[in-house]
Amino acid sequence: MILELEKAIANRIRQAVATMTQVVEFPDEPGDLGRPVMRSRIVFGYQRASFRLTAENAQEKTFVFEAIFQCKNLRTHQDPCYSLLDAVSLALIGWRPFAIASKTIEQTDERFVSFNE
Repeated sequence: MILELEKAIANRIRQAVATMTQVVEFPDEPGDLGRPVMRSRIVFGYQRASFRLTAENAQEKTFVFEAIFQCKNLRTHQDPCYSLLDAVSLALIGWRPFAIASKTIEQTDERFVSFNE
């Protein structure tokens, strides 16, 4: 289930940003993220799941995926970073990847990490 969900979300992101950048999966080693960034890209993958008891003997599972937007020139606006953020949000928020999913996708956080990370 997680693999199918990850693939569906990654494909939706790829379609939304196809003319602007590439989308790659999280590498096995953090050092393989490729720094310094030579061009913009989105690194995407599964992060974690959380569980919540909804009724007696019933449990809801929420999957959390992370997209890292790597951009070289964020402050000079020469990279399409803000356009990428908007395109991914528009493509995912409210989308239901599978008919069996009980919820649509929600965005929970967005922040600038740093110049070095």
